Amino acid sequence: PVTISNATVSGFRSAGVAAEGPGVDATITGNTIVGAGFQSGDDALLQYGVQITDGAVASVAGNTLSEIGWNKADAFSAHVLAFFAGDEVSITDNTIVGTAEPSYSTGVFAVGTALDAVTGNDVSSVLFGMTLGGDETSGAGIGAPTLSGNVFGDMVGAMTPVFEGSPVPAPVRGYDIGAFAGENDAP
Repeated sequence: PVTISNATVSGFRSAGVAAEGPGVDATITGNTIVGAGFQSGDDALLQYGVQITDGAVASVAGNTLSEIGWNKADAFSAHVLAFFAGDEVSITDNTIVGTAEPSYSTGVFAVGTALDAVTGNDVSSVLFGMTLGGDETSGAGIGAPTLSGNVFGDMVGAMTPVFEGSPVPAPVRGYDIGAFAGENDAP
């Protein structure tokens, strides 16, 4: 197991803290992770405060994540990303604050990851509080995670992201929790 605790992470290009690959078991706790803020230029990169991918498992708890944002309609940034991670990922008791300008970002974004719990997080100033999704191609789902005690405040109601240099015709509406479950996910 790997533990990353009580660190300050800033000035990163893509991922502040990354746990990647099968067999990686990370505890990420008590850290302050600060992104580059609102990203909209042609040379901007998507940022993820904590990235858990490709079979890794992690407990992400008690961190403060802020200033991670994006203004292009082709993707969105995430303060905590679990993308085809291993089973039993937990995201608990974190403080997540978006950027000063409305941006195309989410607090917690999980796809194809059987989450254990997403609880007690305080999420504000993002367009999407939590986005959870299965993957039809691989059949990977989100499982039946415990979702409780999360607080969403001062959320971005809507924004108009940019796609290929031009504003998208209609604004994107924000939400607190969006679950896009596949047939392999528990009801």
